Amino acid sequence: MLNFNFDEWAELYRIDPTEFERKRSEVLEETIQKAPVKIRNKLRLIQMQCDAVHHLVEPLKAAEEMSKLMLDKVFDLQDSFLDLAIACKDFNEQTRT
Repeated sequence: MLNFNFDEWAELYRIDPTEFERKRSEVLEETIQKAPVKIRNKLRLIQMQCDAVHHLVEPLKAAEEMSKLMLDKVFDLQDSFLDLAIACKDFNEQTRT
C-alpha cells in the first residue's frame, strides 16, 4: 500500500464502516502474504491481538494498548539482535584462539 491516503480511508469509514473493515482486512492480509512464510502466523497473531484490543476498548485506549504491543515486539527484536551480536563476538573470539 504505497499510496495510502488517510482522507480517503477516513471518508470510507464515515460512509461505509463495513466496506472499510473489509478493505482493511484485505490490505492487512495482502501485506502478511508478502512476508516470509515462517513469520506469517506470528503476524496474524499480532493482528488478532490488535483487533481484539480495538473492539474491547475506546479508540484512544486501543491506540495506547497497540502501541505498547508494538513496543514489546520492538524490544523482542532488539533482544534477538543483542543475542546475535553476543554469539558473533563469542564465535570470533573462539576462532582466534
